[in-house]
Amino acid sequence: MTLSKFKSLTGLRKLPYSKTQLFVFLILLLLVITCSYYKVGKVQTGDSINAASIENYGANKYVILHSGGKTMHLASIVVDNDNQQLTAITKPLNADHTYYVANPGNSAYRYNKGKGNPTYEVHFYSNAALDMSENSAVVLPFSKLEKIEVYDEATGRSIFMAAAGVAGALVLVGVIVALTKSSCPFIYANDGENYIFQGELYPGAIRAKLERDDYLLLPSLKSKDGFYSIKVSNELKEIQYTNLLNLIEIKHNQNFRVLLDSKGNAQTISQLNTPSKLIVNDLNADLKPFMENDDISYQFNDNMVNGDELNSVVLEFAKPKNVASAKLVLTARNSYWLDYMYGKFNEKLGTFFNEFQKNQESVSSAKSWQWMLDQGIPLGIYVKNSTGWKLVAYENVTGPLAKREFVVPIEFEKSGDTKISIKLESGFMFWEIDYAGIDFSKNQPIQISYIKPKQAFDEEGNNVTNELVDADDKYLIQSKIGSVTTIDFVADESRTANTSTTVFLKNSGYYTYIRDYKGKPDFAELKSFRKKGAFTRFSKETYFQYVSNPHMLDLIVQSNE
Repeated sequence: MTLSKFKSLTGLRKLPYSKTQLFVFLILLLLVITCSYYKVGKVQTGDSINAASIENYGANKYVILHSGGKTMHLASIVVDNDNQQLTAITKPLNADHTYYVANPGNSAYRYNKGKGNPTYEVHFYSNAALDMSENSAVVLPFSKLEKIEVYDEATGRSIFMAAAGVAGALVLVGVIVALTKSSCPFIYANDGENYIFQGELYPGAIRAKLERDDYLLLPSLKSKDGFYSIKVSNELKEIQYTNLLNLIEIKHNQNFRVLLDSKGNAQTISQLNTPSKLIVNDLNADLKPFMENDDISYQFNDNMVNGDELNSVVLEFAKPKNVASAKLVLTARNSYWLDYMYGKFNEKLGTFFNEFQKNQESVSSAKSWQWMLDQGIPLGIYVKNSTGWKLVAYENVTGPLAKREFVVPIEFEKSGDTKISIKLESGFMFWEIDYAGIDFSKNQPIQISYIKPKQAFDEEGNNVTNELVDADDKYLIQSKIGSVTTIDFVADESRTANTSTTVFLKNSGYYTYIRDYKGKPDFAELKSFRKKGAFTRFSKETYFQYVSNPHMLDLIVQSNE
């Protein structure tokens, strides 16, 4: 469809929009594809980008890099808009993503579902000399991107989108422009050769009274020359205060895995069972987002829910008779949309923001937590018993940059029932769930060691070890972008037969934003956010303003002529 034809059908006219608005709209273009045809759209790099046909919004794209005659999956992507480049980790292609067409046109191609699924893919073609070996940290300048191809569902009609630069297209795969997001310290673990991004520390602790213990799995961490090594960096517009960094090293039989729950208690995972049924709005729904760790996530974006009500799903699992406990395992993260919505809320404070942030220091953690619960920001987890739904736990925020695998112990009534129902509850598009499983096995014996830092040096060579050994309010303060601290721990490299080692990082601290918002605050509107459900209503209304506004579409519609 040409631009002129599209305009004749819609009556669009041009209006100016900021790059921020355009960026956010493109965040929404996370595609859900279900049919057995796909279309390939070429995205031109340079000053503008034409993304391929979009039909629905939902799961993240799978990114494939082509360079030097080799192909690799790009994981843990972060876009640096200031330096016009992206960083990522190379991974082997999943078997489902080895089906692609070289130099395709705009025709629809039929594919065999048994051989692969190209309909969730974005392909980057680069002329840069990149290290295409497994688990390499690559830096890809936008200027070295020759072509981007978005593989999408062939629906018979196309909407051609555009973005103000390559970074705009990258949000199709769930990346975020660095230095604009609201987050927390980044943590990298040495795998024996390179430092690999693992996630974010103490997520959501945006002031001192919200400081809490956090437990982060470090799957890439390997010992080298008798030491474990990690890096903690400030890469955002904030001041970060880290109180404690200790490792928890767990040795266990290789026949089971170990995860730590939100209280730091070890739970062994021996046999995970995936759900047998998914229920949304009292109707059976597609289980695919919950069945595998494959970046196809459930995003709590049901538009049938009333404005200020929370989104929820019910998972049914087969259950042995007469058991009364289980361990729910979820792979999840917060959405980029939640991150953006919280930023939009802060923008409403305008020039009052810094005073507001200072005033919030006197607000109790209990009051802040209750506001978060009222808005559906933590993930609510419930189990069904004979009297209805019983709250199991609220999982605190994790941040959007990396998925976390976490375990939730569940106690329930012993009965002869052969199924168990679990409800997950969230504000509109606040969480993404990539996998859900349940384990009814008993916890197994393990060996736990707690390891304090041996040494820690910041980017200027200062010894900051004492600031991280204990939670004593002697904070490591990283106040500027580019602050990096390297921490080494003595590793127990002894090995016994049939034993595996799993390492977690116990961390605590908080961070504060550096912002310079303009404009006068609308206090009447800001007070409305005190009401229960106001923030999830704000999220939903903003989302549908973007996806339904014809003037926004006019900005991003570009001619394919």
